Amino acid sequence: MYTTVTKVRQAGGYVGNSNISDSYISGLIRRGDNFIDSVISNVYTLPLPKYYEQAIVFTGTGAGSANMTITIDGSNYVVAVTNGMTASEAADAFRTAASVSSNTSFVTDGLGSGATVTIHNYSQESDSDEVTITSTDPQTVQGITATGGTVTEVSIPTLEWLSTQHAVAQLHIDDYGAESQDTDKDGFKRMAKVEEVLDGIKNKDESLFDFAKNILPVGTTQQLRYAPTSTTEDEYGTTMKAKFTINKKY
Repeated sequence: MYTTVTKVRQAGGYVGNSNISDSYISGLIRRGDNFIDSVISNVYTLPLPKYYEQAIVFTGTGAGSANMTITIDGSNYVVAVTNGMTASEAADAFRTAASVSSNTSFVTDGLGSGATVTIHNYSQESDSDEVTITSTDPQTVQGITATGGTVTEVSIPTLEWLSTQHAVAQLHIDDYGAESQDTDKDGFKRMAKVEEVLDGIKNKDESLFDFAKNILPVGTTQQLRYAPTSTTEDEYGTTMKAKFTINKKY
């Protein structure tokens, strides 16, 4: 699925609402994802690449000088711990080490994003090894501790947003109906926005990018724009027959 039940509950205001089951929301997500796939398949190759996420949390305060080495996908990233270093500074040191390495197989969030570093695999043809820590985990060096989280499969932000909003729109339509018009519970308005974005993707006015800002694989199939009629002419001015062939004649 492109999103999660938790994210749908958060976006729609349904956190703690026991009247709507997780299984019901999951069904709405799958329905929305099928609709999304039916639209984007006109442009992009399905199935889409898989992406993985890991959160590395830095805690503590530097109590001396020493190097912390974090190994991910065969590459070492050195965090030079110094006396008085904060957890956020240690996190930024890791982000910097990853950004300057030529072997990095993942992208991080930006400098200054705090003590938790979120990483995503860089390649579109990848597996979870690209974001999996293989060094000691958790690791403590001179008062600074780095702890890796659970590796999870995630969707690119645009698809996650579309899937989440589509599911929330369905919930609001079912829950509030037309009475919610022009309020924050207006499911019809939310659904219209989702369809607007999908139309932009279908018409190639908008593109889908991975976490490294690379465009997703574009499909090679072509849509049939029209069927020849008795008045249709080819490029030489010759009238075409009222039929077309795609493996079979129609």
